[in-house]
Amino acid sequence: MGFFLMLAALIIGFSLLLPKIHDVHSTTVLSQATVELAKKKQARLDAIKQLAPVFASQQDKVNAIIATLPKDPQIPDILVSAEAMLKETNVGFTSITPQVNASQEEINLVISGQSALQNIEALFNAISQNNRPMSISSASMTKLDNTLGFNMSILVPYFSNKAALSAGTGATTTTGGVQ
Repeated sequence: MGFFLMLAALIIGFSLLLPKIHDVHSTTVLSQATVELAKKKQARLDAIKQLAPVFASQQDKVNAIIATLPKDPQIPDILVSAEAMLKETNVGFTSITPQVNASQEEINLVISGQSALQNIEALFNAISQNNRPMSISSASMTKLDNTLGFNMSILVPYFSNKAALSAGTGATTTTGGVQ
């Protein structure tokens, strides 16, 4: 009878402890899964933290570009700058006509003239190295006697308060230059 009592106590004790053992095992598995998830999230966070200096350096570049862009078309300044580039590169020009595209926040400078090929190449380099962002949207050349005649369009972006900007097509045209 003592054996049966001991066996009954063991069965009752085991049946009472079995759910607790199962709970401990489930808690352990859940804890391990939580630790793994935390490790994965920490690894992703570390990767993001490593990208922070890259983004900061890119933000500095973006801020530098934005700082060089005027807040309005500044047509007189752009005309003076374009004329100076033309003269520095010895490119003869007959006209520079600005056209403001307010919806795109850009100025299209239409330049016509004639010059030697190496001077026109120097102008292209000056445009590409200018502090103010500029891009040549079109260019055409025609062979003349000892020079090339050319027409080009240069896009010059700017940032503006669109509500304050009421510009259409620029009316200023500059003529002259080195021949």
